[in-house]
This record gives sequence, structure tokens and C-alpha cells, in this order.
Amino acid sequence: MRPLASKTSSFVRSGGVLTWVVVILAVAAGAMVAGGWATRSLIRAGHWSAGANDDTQAAVDESEQWYTCGMHPNVLQIGPGDCPICQMKLTPRKADSDEAADDRERKILYWRAPMDPNFISQEPGKSPMGMDLVPVYADASQSATGNMITVPAETIQNMGI
Repeated sequence: MRPLASKTSSFVRSGGVLTWVVVILAVAAGAMVAGGWATRSLIRAGHWSAGANDDTQAAVDESEQWYTCGMHPNVLQIGPGDCPICQMKLTPRKADSDEAADDRERKILYWRAPMDPNFISQEPGKSPMGMDLVPVYADASQSATGNMITVPAETIQNMGI
């Protein structure tokens, strides 16, 4: 009986597999470098912007208004225009500092369980199901569930419920 190593093909023994692995890795690395170069050149030319969640995005002057596409949030540009992907009109983007200020100013009324709106607590913690309690803010609607959909009585009657 011959040892297992002698049963391998001559292609594997001659290093052919290793050669192909190195070639594939080199092509992949080249594609990543070329893609990064193309993205940087598009951003510099103003045709495309880094994504809204990109940590490398530079700080923006507060006087500049950024616009984004509702269908493609990764499309950002300074000033109005059309989305290069879907040709929709771009909409003004709300500043991140405004969003953070809105969260700080909101007053929490109480905490409720996400799966059981009847479970209410005065401090944060866990629900009986083990989930984190969700805050209910003073500026939310008056219902215990926050935003609530109401169906008119005549619609309910027409549905036969």
C-alpha cells in the first residue's frame, strides 16, 4: 500500500494550487486598490460622495447644505440636483447635530415592554420576556404605544368587524 502523499496529483505536488491561490489574491488586491482609487476620484470630482454612515467622511462646514436621494442614501452632494442612479430630485439632509439635540431635549414619561405595551415601568430595565424596555417620550401621542393607527368607525362597520 502506497502512502497518502504519493497518491496526490503531480499538479498539487508541483505547487500549482499555491500558484493559483497567489494569483487570485493578487487580482483581488488589485481590484480593491483600483476601486478605492476610482471612488476617491469620483468624490473629488463631485460626482459621488462618501456614504452617510462612512466614518472617514470629513467634517462639513455648517453653511453648506447637503442633499441626498431618498432611495439611495449613499448619494450625497452639496447643493440641489438629481440622483445619478434614479434621476430623482435630491432632498436636503438634516444635520447630525440637530438629530442629537432633538434626542437630548425629549423628556421620558415612562418605560414599556416592546412586546407587551401593558407592562410599564418608571425606570429602564428588562421586560418579563427579557427584552430591554423602550422609552415613551412626552412628545409622543397620548396612547401607551406611542404612534397609533386609528380606523374610522364607518370603515370598521363596512368591513363587518
